[in-house]
Amino acid sequence: MLVAKELTGGGFEVVEISANIIKGQNIVFDGNFKSIVNSSKNVNIEINGTVKEFVANEGANITGKVEISKVTGKESAAVKINGKDAATQPTTPGGGSSSGGSNESSTVAVTGVTIAEKDFTLEIGEKKQLTASVVPSNATNKKVNWTSDNSSVAEVSSTGEVTAKATGKAVITVTTVSGGKTDSVTVAVKSRLPEVIVEASKVEASKITTESALTATQIENSEKLDIDLIPFDDGSYKIILNADAALKVENGEHKTYFILSLKGGESYLKLNVE
Repeated sequence: MLVAKELTGGGFEVVEISANIIKGQNIVFDGNFKSIVNSSKNVNIEINGTVKEFVANEGANITGKVEISKVTGKESAAVKINGKDAATQPTTPGGGSSSGGSNESSTVAVTGVTIAEKDFTLEIGEKKQLTASVVPSNATNKKVNWTSDNSSVAEVSSTGEVTAKATGKAVITVTTVSGGKTDSVTVAVKSRLPEVIVEASKVEASKITTESALTATQIENSEKLDIDLIPFDDGSYKIILNADAALKVENGEHKTYFILSLKGGESYLKLNVE
């Protein structure tokens, strides 16, 4: 057993528990200490007194009548004081929870961060809100920063909202302010479909032009048409014509007409008619 006692005139400034301590060794601290640094995961630690800061380079199980103002270090989340997580409360002499005083809350380190959304696709001008979760959920500092590796394709706001700017791909990354933990997703941006209104309708007059006369049979057949319009991702459209009744025969053929109108958008449009 190793025993450390405070020196006359204010106690130790810093005491370090080496990683080379023999496994199973018991270390007892009596008195007031400014800082205890633990680099060993093989020892049992008993503290009777006060510690302003316990630095956990390794996790630790601490017992005794101890008051610890602050727990820090990369393994601070793995520190227990008298069987309880150090993150939940600063302890007081006798092992009970603090009921007053000026002790600082224990620091809980960030161990990771994840983006809830997976890789996704947007059209130019569209927006999508991303959500990041910091681990552990009780981390002291849960602030994050958002960045895009190609802001000309997709921008991301400080709150994680992505805006598609141009065709291409961009990697959106979230980084924790504490610990620098990261996670990323990829957004693919595609062109928006042409904003074109395509209207197909039945013949409503006896003539399309003064040069193209329609017969009564053709006009009657057009009134039996059922017209469907189907858009595709490549910007093309398919028009499907179905007859909801038998068409009349004229000169051995089933003839009819329909009118197609294009409004706005591009100066040309690719169409398939069935």
